Amino acid sequence: MRKRLSRPILVAFVLVLSIWYPTRVDSQVPSKVPNVMHKFSVEEIGKTVVLIGRLGMPLGEKMEIAGYWHMPKRDQKDGSIRFIVTTVNRKQLANPVEFSHEQVQFMDANHHNVVPEFKSQPALDGQRWTLTAYETGRIQITPDEYYSKSPVFPVVQVPYYTRPFTSELVSVVMRQESQK
Repeated sequence: MRKRLSRPILVAFVLVLSIWYPTRVDSQVPSKVPNVMHKFSVEEIGKTVVLIGRLGMPLGEKMEIAGYWHMPKRDQKDGSIRFIVTTVNRKQLANPVEFSHEQVQFMDANHHNVVPEFKSQPALDGQRWTLTAYETGRIQITPDEYYSKSPVFPVVQVPYYTRPFTSELVSVVMRQESQK
């Protein structure tokens, strides 16, 4: 015959479990609460810390991306061409991700840069490209205050591609199509 737990013992067990379990989970899983700063040593990157890029994949992971080139109007930001990623591994992104030409290194099979110089970039506007790419990045922890007060770099607004961590795309171009 099975013996049932008495109600007080069951309540005590549930109470202890409800106090103990969240502290165990919280200590093992990063917080999902926005604006919470997590500190870890840079030595842990690639060992116990995996950085997820703007495209939703771990940095350095090979992926197939597709997107198009867009030349913004002259009054927007710096007016340089952007590569807009629309699909990753043949899955449509809910929100396309924009990369400035400063954030891409697209090479041909001979490792020659296929993104033209600034004056020739408008010719890319509307072209769709499919690439085997890796999202990578660089860290530049230079405070905005430095740029605003520096006699060498007096900048009113620091470009978004110079944020503390800037993701970048490196790729060998697989296919170039004509229009959007």
